Amino acid sequence: MKIISIVSANEGWFATFQAPNQNFIEKAIALWAIVEDDDGQRITSFSEDELNFTPDDEISNFYGWIKK
Repeated sequence: MKIISIVSANEGWFATFQAPNQNFIEKAIALWAIVEDDDGQRITSFSEDELNFTPDDEISNFYGWIKK
């Protein structure tokens, strides 16, 4: 994966993940990025507590984004 562009996220954006018990977990998004991989380019997010450079949408229990 190659990061093409990064921008900090506005307050109120969250990535949602579905826990094994079917509840949802929300994590504040720290930044949005345009990334490129073998499938092409896409926009994704990186959560504040997941800044291990794994895009949120590549985490197995990723469900989607929400703006509050």
